[in-house]
Amino acid sequence: MVTFGSNPEDMAITASSNPTAAFTLTSVKVEVTQASIREGRFEVAVSRINRFARLSISLKKDSGTAVELGAVNNFLGGIVAWNLDEVIEKLSGSDKETFSSAIATLVIDAKTTIKSKPLALDVAVMVLANWKITNYYTPDYGAEWIGTLRQRGMYAAYTYPSGLYLQNIFGAFEDAVDVEGLGLWNGEVMRLVKQDPVEGFPIVKTHDGILAYFEYPAADQDQTKCDSTTQLRSTSVAVRLPKSRSNDGKLGCDDEVYVPGFKIRTVDDQGGAVTARQIDVWIGIGGIDLKNTADAYGDPSHTALKLLK
Repeated sequence: MVTFGSNPEDMAITASSNPTAAFTLTSVKVEVTQASIREGRFEVAVSRINRFARLSISLKKDSGTAVELGAVNNFLGGIVAWNLDEVIEKLSGSDKETFSSAIATLVIDAKTTIKSKPLALDVAVMVLANWKITNYYTPDYGAEWIGTLRQRGMYAAYTYPSGLYLQNIFGAFEDAVDVEGLGLWNGEVMRLVKQDPVEGFPIVKTHDGILAYFEYPAADQDQTKCDSTTQLRSTSVAVRLPKSRSNDGKLGCDDEVYVPGFKIRTVDDQGGAVTARQIDVWIGIGGIDLKNTADAYGDPSHTALKLLK
């Protein structure tokens, strides 16, 4: 094995310096030029060589061992890039282990291996293997309430009292709020709350079996559970918030996480139905079409990366 640093004078193998080599390499340089978790991209540059070789990229654990992410065969030199989304599952066997640098390896033959100098990742990461990835949204169907504005409640389809009903959406909005935890109506946060049934209104159980009614508007207008932001944003995810903030493979408020398919996201919220190893990715505010998009997303078992600040 021949290992070189970044000094160009160290990058040459000749017949005299490596007499066991089957041929002569006049000037071979292997360099990791990009190792970005935030960009989700790794890049390696290799000078021209005169024999087919195998080039690989690996992440190095803090313990010193490495995990190969990807490789190309029959390589003659040039620039190769890897997309993190395409290789992240190679880390699935390293749950809760931390990585801080990337290294490239060029294998020319059985006697000649060149390793690059490690390049620090733009941010160190901890592997979160086999987490369930889901989507959620904030219901805002544009429904119009008409009639006498008494207590807004949950009612069986087409059985609203004559003094209070939704003009166009009927039960879909209530069902969505029940599932998603909150909704918006004219910009105001709507939540389901347990309270005594209103006299004269039919008693209807929600999807999870509780007797619930809308509070109008919700006293707490925050859309999130975490204190750093009150509004859900394009980078928000919801998790089961832990009781402590230790680096033990859990996610808490303000943690950043790389989610395959969604890049870097921030823990802003807690989902009522979210399990301990689940990341619920918020995809926006909308109606039935967005609901269908959220419901249709499903390749639930993924490897994600917790960014270590």
